[in-house]
Amino acid sequence: MNEPAVFHYPEKTMPLNVVHRLDDGTTLDHRAIHNIFGMENARATYDGLRKLQPDERPFVLTRAAYAGAQRYAATWTGDNLATWNHISMSTPTLLSMGLSGYPLVGDDIGGFGSSPPSDLLTRWYEVGAFNPIYRNHAAKGTLDHEPWVNGPEQEAIRRKYIELRYKLLPYIYTNTEETTRTGMPLMRPIFFQYPQATEFYGTIAIFSSAPIYLWHR
Repeated sequence: MNEPAVFHYPEKTMPLNVVHRLDDGTTLDHRAIHNIFGMENARATYDGLRKLQPDERPFVLTRAAYAGAQRYAATWTGDNLATWNHISMSTPTLLSMGLSGYPLVGDDIGGFGSSPPSDLLTRWYEVGAFNPIYRNHAAKGTLDHEPWVNGPEQEAIRRKYIELRYKLLPYIYTNTEETTRTGMPLMRPIFFQYPQATEFYGTIAIFSSAPIYLWHR
């Protein structure tokens, strides 16, 4: 999580009027510090991993972030719910984050809170295969979200998209390298990649350039 978590308060963090003293002697209240603290936590983790393994690329995942956090960590959309409304919100949210400068993002496949019906979980495995981060995650007390639950028919569909994701990994790696140089988002709306095609495709999203060819073949 990385951010200060204090579950005794409704805000689930320190009281918002808590005052923090900065290194330069100035002070700010917790409204300003909460997410900065999370980003600096991710930054310290990233820097520490670089020192421990200088020849490896660190992968850090943080929930709390602030402007500039994309330099140190990937993130996700937080505690979503296992609902059709939340799966429909996932693509616009991830696209918006990429266009805002945070490219390595994802959402909890299947929804974090509550238990998805089998068709919703399968659809999330399908859609999520084209997200920058493809992560299954669920809250304690929910039904299992693994691909093999709900019987062989659902498992076969989910397996197909998981295998497609593995086939796309070299492409995703290449686009990630491009992102580090240019800031181009990994997940792009149609108008971003093909501005001349916006009338035909409307608001349909693609996940960078190549998967659209896979999608429409």
